Amino acid sequence: MLKKTDAGHIAKDVVAQLEGKRGWVLAPMFQAEESDYETGEEKQVDPLFEAFESARGAWIGAGFARILIDGKEARLTPELKLPKGTLRVDLVLDRVTFGADHRARIAEAVELAESLSDGRVSILAKGSKQRLEFSVLGHCTECGFGITENLEPRHFSFNAHVGACPDCAGLGASWQCDPDLLVDQPDLPLAHAAGEGTANTAIGGKLGRYLTKGKGYYEAMLREVARSHRIDLAKPFVQLSEKHRRLILFGEESRKSYKVVVAKEGENYAMEQQYEAPWPGLCGHVDAWHRKSEDPSWSSTLEEHMARRTCRGCAGERLAPGPRSVTIGKRRLPTVLALSVEEALAWFGKLRLKKKDKQAG
Repeated sequence: MLKKTDAGHIAKDVVAQLEGKRGWVLAPMFQAEESDYETGEEKQVDPLFEAFESARGAWIGAGFARILIDGKEARLTPELKLPKGTLRVDLVLDRVTFGADHRARIAEAVELAESLSDGRVSILAKGSKQRLEFSVLGHCTECGFGITENLEPRHFSFNAHVGACPDCAGLGASWQCDPDLLVDQPDLPLAHAAGEGTANTAIGGKLGRYLTKGKGYYEAMLREVARSHRIDLAKPFVQLSEKHRRLILFGEESRKSYKVVVAKEGENYAMEQQYEAPWPGLCGHVDAWHRKSEDPSWSSTLEEHMARRTCRGCAGERLAPGPRSVTIGKRRLPTVLALSVEEALAWFGKLRLKKKDKQAG
């Protein structure tokens, strides 16, 4: 049976690792990446700064007096502004000397984190850059993933909805955009400069009109991504670097989101549209269209640029992320299923379950 991580156990672990040192018990609140900032250009509008401005008054009203800005302590006042380029803001729950006599105090601060930062808590000793990261709710401290219900046998069956990989419905393979089929004329550029009309581009046919021509949503997104990463879309696609091709096709190493501004003018009007969205790549758009399509004709058109491949989400293991990650005897279920009969028999013969594991089963 799954249980929340006990605050007392976290406090005990912290004391064992940091005995005698002074430091902070923190609720990690806002975090950005260095890639969220334009290199050599004016900083983008940063949600971190907006979130801090919105939360500051509530924190002060609740009695909190200090925060850490990129690891440096600051008094929490109505006038406090974040320095340009701030990457991380932590709310200070307590300043304490880590020792056995302060374990109850540390545990109390850890419990407070449950309501403030989705159960996450960070411990930082003064003079150290290495944090201890925990989750009161048992969630991953890096990506935030957590299992919200107790695991049952149905979770370990790819024939059950709750156990099947959501990307391939438990089949282990799915229709995926094939870049070689999508970019059918790689010697041509992905997009031409303004004013060059509808000249042929690296992606032909109907998908090319949607993705790279026509001044629509997808072309505007592509041009903004290219501008942000200094990619010359007028160069033949094959001449782009491998890194840039994978960014354009699959969204690899893309930013969290891109802000697009589109100006439109007509004989009797002028307007400006703005939107912000992540970049999944051109192939990501095709995959999304196929997943949502209810039109057999449109699905057939898309599949001309796709291939049945091992599911990217589960790597062909067919299970959902949570059940796929569960281990017993340091092995996951998919790795056990991949064993030969002789190997599996030998492994099960050596397997020793603790009493609590038997009760959970």
